[in-house]
Amino acid sequence: MLVVAVPAIAGPLEDGLAAAERRDYVEALKYWRPLAEQGDAELQFTIGLIYNYGQGVPQDYAEAVSWFRLTAEQGDARAQDNLGVMY
Repeated sequence: MLVVAVPAIAGPLEDGLAAAERRDYVEALKYWRPLAEQGDAELQFTIGLIYNYGQGVPQDYAEAVSWFRLTAEQGDARAQDNLGVMY
């Protein structure tokens, strides 16, 4: 039996996940921000959390609100709830 090792092809989402698993949120943001700016609601929410809790970046509630608002406008109840709490 022949087994051929094929390298996994990772994209920005997976690369960001790998960085986040290492708790390297600055690196994760490098991969995720462009996707979030293109409208990925899940990543918008995640970036909001990163800024809300100051994970690898200075805690910035205004920045968190900006990202939560983008997600909330897409109907995400978690982001809507977070906005309500923050206001």
